[in-house]
Amino acid sequence: MSEAEERVCADARAKGVETFEIPIDIIWKPWKWTHMSKPIVEEMLQSQNRRGCFIPLHDLLKTYRLTAAQCDSLERQFRKHLAIIDKHSPRGENCCVGSYAQVCVTLDRDVMPFPVSGNKLRVALAPTCMKASSKEEAREITDEFVNRLRADADYPAASRNNVLALAMNLFH
Repeated sequence: MSEAEERVCADARAKGVETFEIPIDIIWKPWKWTHMSKPIVEEMLQSQNRRGCFIPLHDLLKTYRLTAAQCDSLERQFRKHLAIIDKHSPRGENCCVGSYAQVCVTLDRDVMPFPVSGNKLRVALAPTCMKASSKEEAREITDEFVNRLRADADYPAASRNNVLALAMNLFH
């Protein structure tokens, strides 16, 4: 059992949920417009890792802060992954993200088949996933993780109206 898998299992026990294995061809897609076989996905992930473009999300946050747009993008991506897992993986219903050990990111630039402007952080889920007992519990666990991610990324969860109200009070 890998260190990441042990961490996910320990975090799942602490939350009172189960874990299950996700097929590797579902956890990350090199290109969003096509499905790729397991061997191709494995090779591309290994290539990303060799080039230093594959990193656990928590390790990234130890060094870098994320913008609001980056947090929003990561959240959309892992919610999309969860929906795909729910639809296409046996036992995939009620899957959730509740641990940093479940989420890695890839820095995508060189793997694209055409020139792109800038780099993009893309979510790669760990093969060990948390499984809640209901959709509501899965949503709560994932929402809690999103809030923690935003706090750890130094991205305030306050709404635009709260920020504007605070700014108005600062200048009166």
